[in-house]
Amino acid sequence: MNRIPVIIINGFLGAGKTTLMKNLLTQANRNHLAVSVIVNDMSDLDVDGVLIANTEIVNIANNNFVSITSDSISSQSGIKTVDKAIKNMLRHYLPDVIFVETSGGSHPLPLIKYLQTHERLQLKSLLSLVDTVMLNDDYNGGKALIPAFQENLFHGKRRIENLLAEQIMFCSTLLLTKQDRLSFDIVTDVAKAIHPLNPYVNVIAVSWGNLKLAELLTLPDYDFNRVGLLIRELEDTITVEEAKISAQNGEIISRVIKDDRPFHPQRLWETYHYFMGMGIYRSKGFFWLPGRPDMALLWNQ
Repeated sequence: MNRIPVIIINGFLGAGKTTLMKNLLTQANRNHLAVSVIVNDMSDLDVDGVLIANTEIVNIANNNFVSITSDSISSQSGIKTVDKAIKNMLRHYLPDVIFVETSGGSHPLPLIKYLQTHERLQLKSLLSLVDTVMLNDDYNGGKALIPAFQENLFHGKRRIENLLAEQIMFCSTLLLTKQDRLSFDIVTDVAKAIHPLNPYVNVIAVSWGNLKLAELLTLPDYDFNRVGLLIRELEDTITVEEAKISAQNGEIISRVIKDDRPFHPQRLWETYHYFMGMGIYRSKGFFWLPGRPDMALLWNQ
């Protein structure tokens, strides 16, 4: 039996995974490919799942769409949920390809290990999306990422830089997103700064998720041998979801705001431009403004 190809869309918070997913699904629909989708969100507010389900290409009723919320597929419980979802999917539906969009705080290792020995699935590609603007602004054009990662390793710490670096180290294709906001020279410098983390993969600059699915499907299958040593070095460390490890160090914390009141547009703008501090903030959700009571608006920061 031919195994079904799986494409994982991995990457840090706000890197553009859902935008890429929607683009790939549109191409699959245009080319009459049967697809299944699994979307993971650490939060119980399923923003990405709603956005993907609204494409009408996949939905729960057709048994080709599953959204895993309030958990990470980097955790043991998350992998069990993924396994259950896939078994249920394949009982009712045989897709040409399965897309998996991970949470931004998820480490790719547990999912890679799960697929490495799967009888019916073949990991085709692991796409790691890197926010080029964030790396340029927060990590000195990407040059500060590897030194920070090495410093964490020296002191035995698990921090955000470990997750960023290891998402890159495990990927089969590295995508630099939001490159349209920067000059060509800056994007090139960022690529050169982080490429040593995984010198064997192609680095592609993309904007608005413009990646050709047909070319993606012709690439060689994921090479588990290339990351064999990396798996052995990390499998005892990544025993629980990366987000929970990071949360213990004050690194990644998830919060949901639920309130019937509309946002004041000027105060909302000022909060995100002047009062956020020096940390990395990722926010998304649905909201409304006093002047537009008939519209549910999408927030993505």
